[in-house]
Amino acid sequence: MAKSITEAEINDIYPQYKLLRKAKKGFGYPTKEHNAEKAIDQLSLCASQGLNFIAKEEGKIVGCMVLCYDQLWFSNENFLVDIAYYIEEKHRKSSLAIKLLNTAKKKAKELGLPLHISVTYGTDVERKEKFFLRQGFEKIGGNYLLR
Repeated sequence: MAKSITEAEINDIYPQYKLLRKAKKGFGYPTKEHNAEKAIDQLSLCASQGLNFIAKEEGKIVGCMVLCYDQLWFSNENFLVDIAYYIEEKHRKSSLAIKLLNTAKKKAKELGLPLHISVTYGTDVERKEKFFLRQGFEKIGGNYLLR
């Protein structure tokens, strides 16, 4: 099967949004509402900045890595942060997850910026942690939700 990682184009945004919307439903993240227009605008903005990457298999989007520029609230240092990193479950044992991550690492290196990846959803956290440590990341803190 033909697998590829490319920068997202305008025609990829809505199918990518649908993939991420479907994925989000499976995470049980407690949002009360969903703003499709805001989500599509953000995906489009990241694509226009060359920071939205999609994984395709046989022409179908099966995953993505969407990055944006950010700063910590207490620092002027810029970095890249992921706002979406997802691979459909049936494709997770393929090479696509590593290819997407390597694409993000390459982009960060080209820009001379650190790359910050977060695990937002509490599913399969130990496996994700091992994956990122194997890829050269260091663990710093965690993510928490106060209801």
